[in-house]
Amino acid sequence: MDAEKYSELAWNILSAFHKTFFNANAHTYATGSQAAGVFALGMGAVSPSEQENVLVHLINDIRQRNYHTSCGEVALPSWFRMLSHYGHDDIVYEFLSRIDRPSYGYAIVHGATSLTEDWFGPVLTRGQQLTSQNHFMFGAVDE
Repeated sequence: MDAEKYSELAWNILSAFHKTFFNANAHTYATGSQAAGVFALGMGAVSPSEQENVLVHLINDIRQRNYHTSCGEVALPSWFRMLSHYGHDDIVYEFLSRIDRPSYGYAIVHGATSLTEDWFGPVLTRGQQLTSQNHFMFGAVDE
């Protein structure tokens, strides 16, 4: 009885999310950001008939950014999971192969030996404080 009740509640929540945030013309959610797309995919709010369209928008955005993410630490785990889940490990590989910012490679090339708190790695620019050099916020790549 409870399973049926909560399955229906979950479906109603996903349906309301989709109805509220989906842009049918652009095949995006909310602002159209990479984060919004991967969250919608990850929570199962994207209908099977729209999944490919949402993925195409996501991948086009990543390619337009020269294979970089626009996600922050909260969406990054979903970014990796959803790209891999939908068979786009090639996009993940391209991102992980980058040495320009924002990327893990940029931090490594500039002397990082652990995960840093931001995409600048150990590099300081005028007026900035050095951030944590042993910070797991970008650790989603380990997954």
